[in-house]
Amino acid sequence: MTLGPILIITCAAFILLWLVFALIFYIFKGVGMYTISRRRQLSASALAWIPFISMFKLGQIADDAVLKKRGRRTHYVALYPIFLIAGGVLSGVSTFLNLVAIRFSPELVDSIFRGEIDMLQRNAQEAISDPVFYIGLAIAAISYILLAIASVFLNVSLFHIYKSCTGKYIVFFVLSLVFSFLYPIFLFVVRKNDSPIWYPAGPVQKETDYYGTENTY
Repeated sequence: MTLGPILIITCAAFILLWLVFALIFYIFKGVGMYTISRRRQLSASALAWIPFISMFKLGQIADDAVLKKRGRRTHYVALYPIFLIAGGVLSGVSTFLNLVAIRFSPELVDSIFRGEIDMLQRNAQEAISDPVFYIGLAIAAISYILLAIASVFLNVSLFHIYKSCTGKYIVFFVLSLVFSFLYPIFLFVVRKNDSPIWYPAGPVQKETDYYGTENTY
């Protein structure tokens, strides 16, 4: 078997595996955020199930938790998505410019799948002298900074959500820092818990007395 079919099969297997894990984490994250939002009677709970838009719901839940504890809004509902979207857009732009610089084409892809890298090496050497390549690198650096800031706001939001749900919030927060891709599972685990510091304990039928008394939208 030549290199081309091997690469195709390997890529297909990785893509399929990634899609399976993405679906699993999507379900855990959706159930977790939707349940927390409904329990606290926040607006637009269904946003938890919409890809990309769900990041606004995560920020809203964090805002509500801080509002209950400190009586002020932190606007994580906007800060995390804004930096994430801006970083993602610039990352896409930088990728496009770098592909232009190396003269990406179907012929180049075909040569790579055939195991011939001479064309790729030649294009890469020529790209080094192309200003477009360095513009792409500069934009990529900016995108990394914006995505790093978005990551900070994500982790801060998760910290407040965990703290509003459980007394073991430090454990969940540290695990989210170390294994960031697992936070959807952690949201699922804590979805039915409420810290008495954030949300006063009371009979189930009285939950509406303190859940959702303020909205962040």
